[in-house]
Amino acid sequence: MLKRILKLLLHLTVKGYFRSITINNLKAIPKEGPVLFVANHPSAFMDPIVITLFINRNLHYLARGESFANPVMRFIYTSLNMIPIYRAATSPDEMHKNKAVFQKCYDHLTNEGAVIIFPEGTSKTERRLRPIKTGAARITLGAEAQSDFNLGCTIVPIGVNYSDPHTFYNDLLLNIGEPIKMADYKEQYLNNDREAVKALTEKIKQELENNTVVIQNEDLDELIVNIEKIYRSKLRENSDDDSEQSVQNFKMSKEIVEAVSYFNTHDPEILSKLKDKIEKYLGDLNRLNIRDKQMRGQEGFNLFLTSLYLPFMFPVFLVGYIINYPPYKLTGIMAIKLVNSDDFKGSLQLASSMIIFLVIYLGWAVGVSLFFGKLAALGFFCLAYPAGMHALHYARQFYRLKSNLRFMKLFMTDVKRLTNLSVVREQIIEELEGGRKIYLETKDESTTA
Repeated sequence: MLKRILKLLLHLTVKGYFRSITINNLKAIPKEGPVLFVANHPSAFMDPIVITLFINRNLHYLARGESFANPVMRFIYTSLNMIPIYRAATSPDEMHKNKAVFQKCYDHLTNEGAVIIFPEGTSKTERRLRPIKTGAARITLGAEAQSDFNLGCTIVPIGVNYSDPHTFYNDLLLNIGEPIKMADYKEQYLNNDREAVKALTEKIKQELENNTVVIQNEDLDELIVNIEKIYRSKLRENSDDDSEQSVQNFKMSKEIVEAVSYFNTHDPEILSKLKDKIEKYLGDLNRLNIRDKQMRGQEGFNLFLTSLYLPFMFPVFLVGYIINYPPYKLTGIMAIKLVNSDDFKGSLQLASSMIIFLVIYLGWAVGVSLFFGKLAALGFFCLAYPAGMHALHYARQFYRLKSNLRFMKLFMTDVKRLTNLSVVREQIIEELEGGRKIYLETKDESTTA
């Protein structure tokens, strides 16, 4: 019962934290039978939370052994199906305990259970994969070996993709890869277990890379982000892919990363000139306080309806704002004060917001009950969350209206500057299109060679 309530509260929290949530290829997850989930690890304990909410299996989690040192935390983690795993870098004196840990995982898989592991071993907010540890391969192949390869165990890779995990109201995409069958590694394991573990670990790495945006060269990060801002919409226009926008964005980002990496190796001078032009264009937009969406005319904004909506719904917004601003602000302050590493900032905001919002909602409800009775307090408590979501939507519409009015004013007072920016933008798009054509031709040649 407690787990169900916790899961419901987390579900509401996650729905409120993210602007959009997309689960791609959910059908690939086995509904029954032993399965080990492997995922990249960009945002500390936010990653297991979002996976748990959208994967309909009773999961057991492998977590860092040092987190279990405190008796209270050990009790909490154990009650949440967490299993400690010890690493040589952080717990060298505890490594002998891993034999029992592995056996516990074997037992879960033998009983058709589901286990999740983050094989990078550490969390880091980068669009990169750190070296993949062999634990996932050793656990699944070891469990199969104990059962003479009759379990039918699979590994399911999950790519966790955030637009920005540490910023409220960002986007989440879970890319679920096709199951990797342990039966395919039986013969290799029986002949040479170490080589089988190595081969399976390499397969896990490949599948995680396929389902995440991986930028190998961190010096290219900023350029790729800037190209995404300008060019992804153009790629969508030229695409026949009718999948959800977040899935399309993922595929476009993968292509952009590959193309930029190609030119960084084969023609870095062209890439450098393009980088300078893009930075100047975006810098000009920033100085004018306008967005690239407005320049490409894809804002999707109805000025008339929004102008009617805002004053009419202001009282509802005000109620939602008054109720929800204190816990929202407190959550942000806690994240800044308590977290030194940016990698944990979003995770703390997500986890703490569930508790903080709930406590403050209850406090508001108690106050309402004192003046208006229990029934009014219950109604208030039930409406506090949707009122907050409406306030968030209202605020976004207000700022979009303000931004579009500013753009219209600029259009009327300095159309020449906007025209020049539009010309520069078209030049950048043409250069990107030309580069993409060269890259795709080269890619086709290497494929057919």
